[in-house]
Amino acid sequence: MTETPMERVAYITNLMEVTHNEIYKYVNDFLIENHIYDLTSKDMFFLYNIYINYTEDANVISTELKKHYHLKNVSYNIEKLVRNNYIEKNLNEKDKKTYFIKFTDKSKILLNKLTNSLNEHYISSVFQDELVIFRKQFEEITQMVEKQTWEKKKRAIQ
Repeated sequence: MTETPMERVAYITNLMEVTHNEIYKYVNDFLIENHIYDLTSKDMFFLYNIYINYTEDANVISTELKKHYHLKNVSYNIEKLVRNNYIEKNLNEKDKKTYFIKFTDKSKILLNKLTNSLNEHYISSVFQDELVIFRKQFEEITQMVEKQTWEKKKRAIQ
């Protein structure tokens, strides 16, 4: 039996949603188990995504984050992380409108603990060759979606 394009899209979309929701619940449980009450799962995802997408010693510029993260108010999220001592921010001397973000020891410890926990719970049971195949396929899907989103934005501008 051949799947229709609608069935394929529905299946993949459902898998992504289920996976996201399961990991979201896992992160929420992780925060509770570790007595972390000053972060929500959404805050933790934001912090974790910054952490995995930038090297811990690199300066992350706030405007880069605003371009890449689809949160209503990146500045608010950053301020909350600063207030709770997960990141530090320093004014960019070259461009006074932006600032650099640096991870604190508190966040590095928490993020490493979460990484190890996620790895143990989800990744370590998957065979390495299966993980490579999954990653390649998921990257291809992500690139396709990003390309289509960019083309849609370009058409809207014209």
